[in-house]
Amino acid sequence: MACKIKIDANRARLGFHPSVRLPLTGRRFSADGPLVMSSRKVAAAACLLCGIVWLAVYVWKMDRRFWIGSNDFLQLYAGARLVGTPQLYQAEPAYEIHRQAVGDWLPAVVYTRPPFYAWLLKPLGRLPYLAAYWIFMAVNFAGLCWFCFRYFRASMGMAFLVSCFPPLYIAAVCGNDLGIVLGLLGGVFVLMDRKRDFAAGLLLSLCAIKFHLFTVVPLVLWILGRRRVVAGGATGGAGLLLLSFAAQGLDWPRQYLALLSNPLVHPDVQVMPNLHGIAQSFAPALATPVTLVLSFCAVAAACGLAWLRRDQWHTALGIAVLAGLLVSWHCYFQDCVLLLAVMAMVLQDETSAAVRLPLALLCVPITFWMLMAPAPWCAVPALLMSAALVGALVSAPKAAAAPDALSAPPA
Repeated sequence: MACKIKIDANRARLGFHPSVRLPLTGRRFSADGPLVMSSRKVAAAACLLCGIVWLAVYVWKMDRRFWIGSNDFLQLYAGARLVGTPQLYQAEPAYEIHRQAVGDWLPAVVYTRPPFYAWLLKPLGRLPYLAAYWIFMAVNFAGLCWFCFRYFRASMGMAFLVSCFPPLYIAAVCGNDLGIVLGLLGGVFVLMDRKRDFAAGLLLSLCAIKFHLFTVVPLVLWILGRRRVVAGGATGGAGLLLLSFAAQGLDWPRQYLALLSNPLVHPDVQVMPNLHGIAQSFAPALATPVTLVLSFCAVAAACGLAWLRRDQWHTALGIAVLAGLLVSWHCYFQDCVLLLAVMAMVLQDETSAAVRLPLALLCVPITFWMLMAPAPWCAVPALLMSAALVGALVSAPKAAAAPDALSAPPA
């Protein structure tokens, strides 16, 4: 039986597709024949239509703010205009740029990224606001579309779930750069699949524009034995750090830490889809110590999974991204678009229902809409993410033993 499974898997990998007998008629057709191809086209069209409808709904909800760019892009534009001055991490100069751009100012939308990113965005800062905004939105949207097409076109069921995924549309219409980050992460996965590990690490270093979401990834890569990816990331990170000092001088780390410690840039902690949000929802008086304990457990779980699944790096790396979201001190609705990277990696390997079910439930729109509900219901997305992490760790020993069972000689 084990030999038959192995032969069938090899035949599928080489492109041999069995014929299928239709019920009632008894007619046979190839699994890649015209009937299946036609069904796939219909399913793809349904997914595309679903995506267009949801995108239109979110644009309609944003109303005028979407068209004039009164959203998260204001902080990036302000950073591009202020980089190289002592005002990069000050709120009032950023608010003045807000007023000039859209006629209003957004209190929590100040530049909170490393200086190198503001320097890279400097060409956009030289353009009128609306021109810079639409160029940025087009690049961000392209990153989202490329990732979804690259990783979900083969599974129409998964494509439909993704087309209903609320963070995908928030990332598309709210002026943030999660589409760019997701595209970079997809490029890292492609390069790692091609064994170009150092180049993958260099590309991964650019994800430092949202560095707080990827703190677990280097640890897991090291445990997986992909040391050249870590070396590439360290090399790229060192270059970006030097660029930050060159662009902003020697005092920027102090200014940056002062800004990050300001509660102004972390509003509504209880609605964060992470461990910090869970602790704030269930134990607000002990939120900080509870968050630290839970974060330690999440990092340990991700590292333990990587050790157990060293032969299947896709799942381990996807769970590392999931753990990074959970332990991040600053994580909101739109940041959860990175769960698409988790789903893409989990689909590459054989994983149990304990992992796939929570991820599938996260694609249901009502799950993320619960972030708008009062505590403790707003913690549901973070709890499902935690359940996926626990499910991956619990099922890891069985998954690690599965290859040995398949390769065992028949009795």
